[in-house]
Amino acid sequence: MQAKQMRATGIMEQVKDDALIQQVASDRSFLDQLAGQPTGPLTMIFRLCQGEVHFWTMPDILKEDQLERVKI
Repeated sequence: MQAKQMRATGIMEQVKDDALIQQVASDRSFLDQLAGQPTGPLTMIFRLCQGEVHFWTMPDILKEDQLERVKI
């Protein structure tokens, strides 16, 4: 099975929800050890509110203009 990548472009807005940020930091606490410091204060969450996404694999690299796009 090939890895599939998602590329998103568009307008982002920051989500300012302290409970959600704490939950994300807690769920990914393993990152604290990798970073050597608590990552919670560094966590920012964004929402893609307008834009498009497409999925691609390594064989698609030179065919991105031919890939299906999904509007958001």
